[in-house]
Amino acid sequence: MGPQRSKDRLSPPLMHAFRSAHAERSFAPRIGDAAAGDAPRQARPTRLSGRPPITEGALRQEVARDLANLVNTVSLASAIDLDGFDAVRRSVLNFGLREVTAHFADQAADGRLARDVEEAIRHHEPRLLAGTLRIKQVVRVDEPSLNVRLEISADLSCEPVDVPVVFIADIDVDSRKINIARASAS
Repeated sequence: MGPQRSKDRLSPPLMHAFRSAHAERSFAPRIGDAAAGDAPRQARPTRLSGRPPITEGALRQEVARDLANLVNTVSLASAIDLDGFDAVRRSVLNFGLREVTAHFADQAADGRLARDVEEAIRHHEPRLLAGTLRIKQVVRVDEPSLNVRLEISADLSCEPVDVPVVFIADIDVDSRKINIARASAS
């Protein structure tokens, strides 16, 4: 029989190990460099056992941060014609979203923006299961400007069980920056 798993803890993605070490500042100055003042740092040895589990909330926040980076990065296809370079179009070289242009209102009105976000997520965020990905566009009029909101729902691939999540992406019409405002369980 395998190890017992807690239902409130999930198996973390590999990147979490690096982010948590950075957040904890688990680095130590090299021996002999302490007198130098600005000594270079190196990682402290850590245990060789498996990665510690991550809470569902922390995992959702990690994915929300990565989604924000994805949708606020301009893809290579925005600058270079990738016709005939299908492998490049699907690779990390083309990470990001097609540029949100000055014709933002048109992109939002005809659904292109939601389709572009969905395509970017399908290609570059494997933790969200493609078969469960749904994007709903909500156009709201708030004083003093028009705001566009995308509701991104999907199942987050986890062990021992996939977790349904909803991310809210608010688009600032003036700067065309997309802010992942919150992540919640669906």
